[in-house]
Amino acid sequence: MNLHRNSHLHQLAGAAGLHRLVGPAGLDLGGASLDETALSVLAEIAAVENGPAAPARAGAGS
Repeated sequence: MNLHRNSHLHQLAGAAGLHRLVGPAGLDLGGASLDETALSVLAEIAAVENGPAAPARAGAGS
């Protein structure tokens, strides 16, 4: 690891809520573009903030 990354990891070591971080970030929405990646990350944030989701509807999106 490089020195810069080690410095950041050391600073985060005692950060509250650090245990909540997961990776890779984002829901698997099947996208490939940067816009779709950003959307998947925001979707995961919304899902975590809003709690468990309702089951997907059969045939949704078709």
